[in-house]
Amino acid sequence: MVNFNEHFFHTIDSEIKAYWLGFITADGNLRTKPSFLMRINLAGKDYDHLAAFAAHINLNRSPRKYMVGKHECVSLALGSKLLGIDLLTHGIIPRKSLLVKPAITVPQEFITAYWRGCFDGDGSVGIIKAKNALKITFTGNEYMIKGFKDFLTSRGIHGGSISNHSAVMRFSTAGNALPLSITDLLYDGSTVYLPRKRAIVDSFREINVTDHSKEA
Repeated sequence: MVNFNEHFFHTIDSEIKAYWLGFITADGNLRTKPSFLMRINLAGKDYDHLAAFAAHINLNRSPRKYMVGKHECVSLALGSKLLGIDLLTHGIIPRKSLLVKPAITVPQEFITAYWRGCFDGDGSVGIIKAKNALKITFTGNEYMIKGFKDFLTSRGIHGGSISNHSAVMRFSTAGNALPLSITDLLYDGSTVYLPRKRAIVDSFREINVTDHSKEA
């Protein structure tokens, strides 16, 4: 029998809960009919990250590995009406991609963790070696992109471009100072994050003398 803390998301009162709510907002999906089911599907390389979520909710089983063609994937499915109702309360809805909005139930003290979860799910980080630049992107619907931009602005971070790509939008920036300001905000002092994304940021910082006064 599958057991876990079905009340985990009832109240968002910690960094860990806020982070995973953001991550599910980006990479999870919720079904309400014929029964409640929340599922997260990730690339196989992120097995440990999904296992960390399982541990945080005290789940008594491990994520499932499977193959799609030649690609290894990992999945975690949780059937629970209590969990489903709480996720609905926080704005996670079925077929959410074009409709989901930033959660308004996350206290300000945990809002950075929430956006870090969203970014780990729907963002990307890469190093442009030819330009010695860090590039970050965040993809989502209009509500999520505007919410992310407003969050950055509220923390005194300005800049970046927003572009339309069919039914989705993308926030992006490349360089030195601005991308590092954003990743510093998201990752510094955090206890839960997607290790492979933070590792890229850390490696870029290690090989650069950062001048936060101008864009590289």
